[in-house]
Amino acid sequence: MANDWTICGRCYNEFPKRPGKGRPRLYCDACRDTKHDAAHDKFRRATIAAAYGTPCVRCGEDLTYGNPLGEPELDHADDGIGYLGYSHRHCNRSAGATKGNLTPSPAKAAQQARWASTHPPSRSPSPSRPPTGPRTPTATPSATRPPMPDDGFWAWCEVPGFVGWQPISREWK
Repeated sequence: MANDWTICGRCYNEFPKRPGKGRPRLYCDACRDTKHDAAHDKFRRATIAAAYGTPCVRCGEDLTYGNPLGEPELDHADDGIGYLGYSHRHCNRSAGATKGNLTPSPAKAAQQARWASTHPPSRSPSPSRPPTGPRTPTATPSATRPPMPDDGFWAWCEVPGFVGWQPISREWK
């Protein structure tokens, strides 16, 4: 069927959906759990106790219990190979978010290319249109206005084609 494939969240390649019900997979088999496998968990569990009292590799502040920046996490190197050491949860995740936001996504590039192919660039304004820019005030001084009609339900209007006293609604007064 046409809808039996999905896109991997890491490598952006298509992979088959898992048959049956349940939560859909986000990553293909090649990308799934490449960073956090059993060896990573074993290393983290063995070294987490020694991390408390040491400085965060990202901000330099000590890793302590109950820190508002969060509990220590084993921080990967920015190139994804190896570890930097332990850092606060906030420092680790904000570094990853910053890196992810700066990295151009192939999916986003493809989306922009599709948009550009279906939406031609906007045309320059035609010469018949008036130029846009700061407008000069065209207010008529009250001394040159004709006197207001006697019944009092009029407003001065300076819209082109309607310059002069215009009747207003009695309900709005």
